[in-house]
Amino acid sequence: MKALAAALVMAALALPAGAATPPTRTPGVLKVALAMPSAGCIFQNPDPRRDRLPADVPPSAGALVDRAGLKGHRIGGAVISATHANFIVNEGGATAADVRALIETARAAVHERFGVQLRDEVVFLGA
Repeated sequence: MKALAAALVMAALALPAGAATPPTRTPGVLKVALAMPSAGCIFQNPDPRRDRLPADVPPSAGALVDRAGLKGHRIGGAVISATHANFIVNEGGATAADVRALIETARAAVHERFGVQLRDEVVFLGA
């Protein structure tokens, strides 16, 4: 079941760089999404009405992952983008298990450091 859990993520990670994606994000985020194979934004941005955020951190999942020191963190071929920390990119040979482990690593680090529980923006199939 876990093998299928990241099927959607891995399908997106397998897309060739430059593949068309719907313009649902800002141009800067789209640039990151199109530069390397990725699944786009991994986590939803925290909701300041629901999540207690540190005063010096914007309500941005990428900012939280970045300030947890995880830009460039790698598990197998999956890497938290150095450009935008809410993206996990496939630098070659990333498996669904690599991606899922990196997602859980980021989620745990953000929760431990800031007390914020990041919620998935990507959809896992079969999890």
